[in-house]
Amino acid sequence: MTEGPMNIIARASGAAGKSDGEPLKFIHCSDLHLDSSLETKLSGEDARRRRYEIVRAFERIVRRAEEQHVTGIIIAGDMFDADIVTARTRETVLDIIRRTPAIDYLYLSGNHDSAERVFPLQGLPENLLTFRSHWQTYRYGNIDITGVEPDPQSSSNCFDTLSLDPNHVNIVMLHGQLSSQAGPDLIPLPALQHKGIDYLALGHLHSYRHGVLDERGIYCYCGCPEGRGFDECGEKGFVLLSVLGNHLEHTFVPHAQRMLFRIPTDIADCRTFPEILHKLRDTAAGIPPESLVRFILTGACAPDAQLDLPALEQEFASLFFYAEIRDETSVSIDPATFLGDISLKGEFIRKVLASKLPERDKNAVIRAGLQALGGEEITL
Repeated sequence: MTEGPMNIIARASGAAGKSDGEPLKFIHCSDLHLDSSLETKLSGEDARRRRYEIVRAFERIVRRAEEQHVTGIIIAGDMFDADIVTARTRETVLDIIRRTPAIDYLYLSGNHDSAERVFPLQGLPENLLTFRSHWQTYRYGNIDITGVEPDPQSSSNCFDTLSLDPNHVNIVMLHGQLSSQAGPDLIPLPALQHKGIDYLALGHLHSYRHGVLDERGIYCYCGCPEGRGFDECGEKGFVLLSVLGNHLEHTFVPHAQRMLFRIPTDIADCRTFPEILHKLRDTAAGIPPESLVRFILTGACAPDAQLDLPALEQEFASLFFYAEIRDETSVSIDPATFLGDISLKGEFIRKVLASKLPERDKNAVIRAGLQALGGEEITL
């Protein structure tokens, strides 16, 4: 076929052999960010293990695809975290694709990665299907999967040139942030309405969300399959698409091996170390031990509250794959209490409160000073 604005490539392998009444299935995933540096403060060994688990998340998706007899896996961008990846990761991905020739891999580059720069120019598996800077369609019977990688250097708006067969089920792949207008990494939603899209398969946002595109179709961010940092908390996974005739259904499938949790915990009513520890254990009840957890301590605490963060982290180190404690408490001090206090403690607190330090620094200085005055180990 000649290439043009709407190059259509027929793919018989996925549609062949499906009996009447049996749907074709596709998996929509994105934002694996393979080979990324992790944003949590894991030890070197745990960081390597976590990076390996994220690579294996792709293999587990493929295993689910085989179990579900999926025709194709739609990868809507940012499969890799950068254009330069380790040879081990690249060859692992290619090996997985080569070992599953019955599944097509429709790979659209994102703002972090590029198929042309990640993979060698020659010898790619036939079932690894990529996209270019003009619209390209892969056809499976009456199902068209169409995508484009907009050229950021081009002044033309490729979204206006999208033309789909209204009699087919149309899945359109894009990577970027939905917007009212076009721009770098922006997807102009109004330009895609009333085009005959049934399912707009998006990548870029790392949490699952979907909404109405127009009277015919929906848009959907599948999110990332594994969270990497505490800005990626909650359930992660992929979307399973099922197409029977002209009817398309989508289902979010939780898939993450480990989940991340941010747990705000008000400890204003706690003063001793055991009281704080028990409060944290209560708030963490029910969280799976394989999780990564960040406790965020909040509340106005007594100045001598026993906030020993390293000791608290050590208590939870054996309960979760990773745990850290963030202190966002304030110090509850009534200055009038110390007006007539002639002790060293009173003089110290008055001087700190009268200083020009930012309020958060005053809290830290008061707490550390009281620990020193009490003969305790200072924790900052």
